[in-house]
Amino acid sequence: MGREKGSRSSSSYKVVILAGGRSRRFGVDKCSFEWNGRSFLDRLLEEFTGLEVFVITDRPRRYPNEILDKTLKGPFVALNEFVKGNAISGKLFVVGCDHPFATRKLAEVLCSFEREAVVPLKAGKPQYSLACYKSDVIREGCTSFRECIKSPLFLSPRELVYYGIHEIVLFSANSPKDLILSPIRSL
Repeated sequence: MGREKGSRSSSSYKVVILAGGRSRRFGVDKCSFEWNGRSFLDRLLEEFTGLEVFVITDRPRRYPNEILDKTLKGPFVALNEFVKGNAISGKLFVVGCDHPFATRKLAEVLCSFEREAVVPLKAGKPQYSLACYKSDVIREGCTSFRECIKSPLFLSPRELVYYGIHEIVLFSANSPKDLILSPIRSL
């Protein structure tokens, strides 16, 4: 972990919660799904209280700074339309509702690197819907995260632990069974 990953600085960022998925595998709307008395979306909004937070959704949810995705062409296209349509600049911490245990500390670490994108890995796979992006990368008009990001910095769970971040923040709820079988039952 002593290798240099690029320069780091304290960084301001905006939070974008992707709340527009169809939740086909999950069976019900993930964002509204309650875990220990709070919906996944409410958990994320509470975690990022005090920051500028936007919710990109495919249906009205009645949250502040809610952006209705009229394209329905996937999360990256919705994010691209949001950035372009609202003259957003700076860094964006992007988190999907299926990552209900994402933390402010994770966002701060990922957004502290001076890179076009910083993406955590889970089981060796990039978690593009739980990452920090420079907004100008989003504006290029690409249709997917992989297509648009030319040289992302990938951080493994081991590297995240180095920064004091527990691997549980990478948890992704793809089905209710994931919640039952995972070590997060008490969260």
